[in-house]
Amino acid sequence: MKNKLLYISKNFLWAGLVSFIFVTSLSAATADTSKSEYSSGIELFKDGDYGQALQHFESARRKGNEDPALIYNLAVTHYKLEQYEQAERYFRELVDQHPDWRDVGTYNLGRIAMRRGNEEAAAKLFREVRRTASNEKLVRLAGEGLTTLAVPGEFIGSEPDRKSFVLLSVSGGIDDNVIAFPDQIQTSSSQGEDSFLEYLAFGQHRLKGTDTDGIRVHGFVYARQYDELDSMDVNTFMAGITRDTSYNDWGLEYGGDAGYTEVGGDELGTRLQGRLKLLRGQGLHQYSAQYQPVYHDGGSQFSAITGFQHRFDLRYRYHFEHGRWTVRYRMDYNDRDDLAVDGTFLSYSPFRNSLLLEGQWYASQDVTLIAGAEFSNSRYSKDNSLTDADGVFKTMERESDTFEFWVKGQYQLHPDWRLLAEYRYTDNDDNFVLYDYDRSEAKLSIEFSY
Repeated sequence: MKNKLLYISKNFLWAGLVSFIFVTSLSAATADTSKSEYSSGIELFKDGDYGQALQHFESARRKGNEDPALIYNLAVTHYKLEQYEQAERYFRELVDQHPDWRDVGTYNLGRIAMRRGNEEAAAKLFREVRRTASNEKLVRLAGEGLTTLAVPGEFIGSEPDRKSFVLLSVSGGIDDNVIAFPDQIQTSSSQGEDSFLEYLAFGQHRLKGTDTDGIRVHGFVYARQYDELDSMDVNTFMAGITRDTSYNDWGLEYGGDAGYTEVGGDELGTRLQGRLKLLRGQGLHQYSAQYQPVYHDGGSQFSAITGFQHRFDLRYRYHFEHGRWTVRYRMDYNDRDDLAVDGTFLSYSPFRNSLLLEGQWYASQDVTLIAGAEFSNSRYSKDNSLTDADGVFKTMERESDTFEFWVKGQYQLHPDWRLLAEYRYTDNDDNFVLYDYDRSEAKLSIEFSY
């Protein structure tokens, strides 16, 4: 019943906005030979005859009327006729070619995304309007659209109950190569295979301001427990703080966090991490760039990993009618202590480049399907010297190519509950046989968010 009332409220809100902007756009009509066609279209639109109104608007456009008010009215009429693809084309024309109409066009692209069930795309477009629009009414309506969407994980509007977000997840699955052994070392196909339970709790809270201009604290606890290979159990804890603001037309995030990880009950290390991120949405396109400097301290037991890591990310995301595409380039530069013992040298300082491609398809209102792949090339500093898995002592620069792909499915059980299934395959091809392996993992998860 609540969702139904929200849906009815949205219809009245959108209808009010269409009427308001449509009427105020009348004075913007150009006084050319298409004036009578344009005026006739307006009158027919007021009478609710959208089909005939569209014919007159299209005739005015064919006669040379390029006024953005006509383009807007063409878009709105298509929207009224539920011809969302055509409406989207005209609204995007306003965004791309008429700067004064950019915010109105972006807002309406958000409305179309919401009508198509693409809530994430709608939320991004509404946030773009709130960040760039100078019209207070448009900013308020975009905020109300975000509040209506109530997208999990987003700080929406200024409602007190949206200042905090919590995600809880429990998973169970099978990993066929927990320790990442090469096939040549495993004595049987089942060696290194084990089932596991996985737990994740994430939370964040906005201390002050809004999601586009405020401060939030966040943290998570993660654990993976294996049934038999408990020496590979992992526990991780992290807490941090982030400032959200803007720079010109870009969203800006900066902050840092501190974390602690243990493996098999032994401390693996602590980390201190900074983060600087720029992001921008343009219609259905989103761009981001991020830099993360990290200092790892492996303590006395894992001193080889102690040192710095610098990570750079560039990401592009495109939203289409029933989903989105994501492309990401990542570069990691590491300067670790490495390990040198009795003539053996192992580098823990890779220079890594990776490229990721992922597609997400909203199959229905409740079902989302995801597929993706990532390729990474890693080159390790200095020559490694070690006895390889084939028994030969080798000295050479270590290099590896890693290919990973995954498929996921998500079913929305309830607005706050999701069921997820995932399969992931990794193949690592290394010039040292010791590090050459493939790995498959399958798991089923249930998530709760609020």
